Amino acid sequence: MARIEKLSPHLADLIAAGEVVERPASVVKELVENAIDAGARAVTVELVRGGMEEISVTDDGCGMSREDARTAFLRHATSKLKSESDLAAIGTLGFRGEALAAISAVSRVELTTCEKGAELGTFLYLEAGEIREEEEVGCPEGTTIRIRELFYNTPARLKFVKKDASEGGFASAAAEKCALAHPEVAVTLIREGVEIFRTPGDGDLYSCLYCLYGADFARGLLPVDYTYESASVKGFVTRPEKARGNRTMQNFFVNNRPVKNRLLSVAIEEACRGSIMVGKFPSGFFYITVDPAAVDVNVHPTKSEVKFAAEKDVFDALYFGVKSAAQRPVETSAATFAMPEPTPVAEAQTLTEASAPAVRYAAPPQPAEKGFPVPAAPQRTEPAAPAAFISQRPPEAERTSVFSQTPASAYNVPTVQTKKEEPQGFAEREFRIIGEFARLYILVECGEELIVVDKHAVHERILYEELKSRRAEETVQVLLKPVVVNLSGEDMAVYAESAPLLAAAGFECEIFGEMSIVVRAVPLGLGREDVVPAVTEVLQAAANRRDALEERRDRVLHTVACRAAIKAGQKNALPELAVLVRRALFDPAIRYCPHGRPVKWSLDKKELEKRFGRSGNLA
Repeated sequence: MARIEKLSPHLADLIAAGEVVERPASVVKELVENAIDAGARAVTVELVRGGMEEISVTDDGCGMSREDARTAFLRHATSKLKSESDLAAIGTLGFRGEALAAISAVSRVELTTCEKGAELGTFLYLEAGEIREEEEVGCPEGTTIRIRELFYNTPARLKFVKKDASEGGFASAAAEKCALAHPEVAVTLIREGVEIFRTPGDGDLYSCLYCLYGADFARGLLPVDYTYESASVKGFVTRPEKARGNRTMQNFFVNNRPVKNRLLSVAIEEACRGSIMVGKFPSGFFYITVDPAAVDVNVHPTKSEVKFAAEKDVFDALYFGVKSAAQRPVETSAATFAMPEPTPVAEAQTLTEASAPAVRYAAPPQPAEKGFPVPAAPQRTEPAAPAAFISQRPPEAERTSVFSQTPASAYNVPTVQTKKEEPQGFAEREFRIIGEFARLYILVECGEELIVVDKHAVHERILYEELKSRRAEETVQVLLKPVVVNLSGEDMAVYAESAPLLAAAGFECEIFGEMSIVVRAVPLGLGREDVVPAVTEVLQAAANRRDALEERRDRVLHTVACRAAIKAGQKNALPELAVLVRRALFDPAIRYCPHGRPVKWSLDKKELEKRFGRSGNLA
């Protein structure tokens, strides 16, 4: 009895569809790429319920005849390949002839198309890949294709579909990729009847980025333009201080095709090594041009992965292009600080605003970037704030002191004696604060040791422990004026799944439009100027869905604590430094910052004497 049977055409189509159509985003990608291959100059994408109910793509391309429209939905039917030689140098985005067949196999499809110069167009209606209706219609030149009820005939697939907001975010990200890959095409995205973005289609990548991500993001980009041997690279890389917590904003395009390739990620990360913080990743938009015959795009069902014949040329072109851009000198505001004489901790509380030294800022003019002239910062003189507060940070009604959780008695710690009524676990010794180095490190004398305390690291750990031990409602401060945070499509998808994590960390947010959220409350100690970067970093920290929920929550708390902690160069009163020193020296829970860096480092007297060639009894 025969056990091996040939699959029915319909079942074979469903299996093939599983490789090409993973979610609505896959449909958007394939249909927009087909429109671009058809010579469209304008493409409009409309989504209903994140694309699960309807996806509509309209273009002004060449359109199709009635015969071509019928043939387009057959497997392996394409106008882009004629012979084996064409496969060796693919110049179009699509070429296999699988996308329309796979999409129509798992949905209901309406196609309206008209060739250039034709008087009438063609309308087709398909269910599960079979043509049910066909007629001539009057319609504009170009093509409109509507995909309805995706996966209606594959209920098992529906179990793995995420929320509408998440799927809509992924679909929006797919449309963004297509717009970035072809800035010469005007792409419009409409979700639930609301226009999300519209690119100009003028061929200028910078204006495309400006429309998609806004002026602030565009200002943080550095141009890349480099050629090495057979490969050339153009595009933009983000400034080192704009590095992200994941690789989601690393965008690579090979001959205007969006791709994923580990070699390309390694190239830009190696180029930025030493310029960005450990654990952060460079971002940018990199357009690589190589001979089509020197790149193989036929290695993955979704055509998202490629192989290069000359990997070294591509790596070196990208590496040196990004490295030269990242190391280009950027003028920054210069600040000169008048340092006061060291004051004993016991006397520090007598400092007043009148007696504190002034801080003078002399800021040179910033170079004007493309399209955005930046005015020179005016010179100003600001008095230092009273010793009881964190100075050099803008006073706001909603700001809470970074030491708000510290009891007032903690500021009364003498230099040479310890307090006995301390929490259990503290075993203090005498210490003396000598001063600060680089407005980041506190120099402390404790017994016969010289101890250097990283005030940012120790404060970050203190805040992290407080956030972890308290309920969210106990660590929240309401903003007097809510802050709107604009997000990318992928970040919106992450937010849809990670909103509880933000709430647990002390953020009170809600969706504000299709591509933004509004923040009404933040964790204690977080300044208004830190809201946007903090929310962005929190979403990046929560993006790794493979980690356990508790690990993702910890990373979110790490991010909040880091943003709210004392910054390098920030001026602090000696009583505040004393609080940090006491916790760093005597609290066993404060040994490392949440990222694993030590909070203090010590050098004993014997080591110093050895360094200076002194013996223990030499005066």
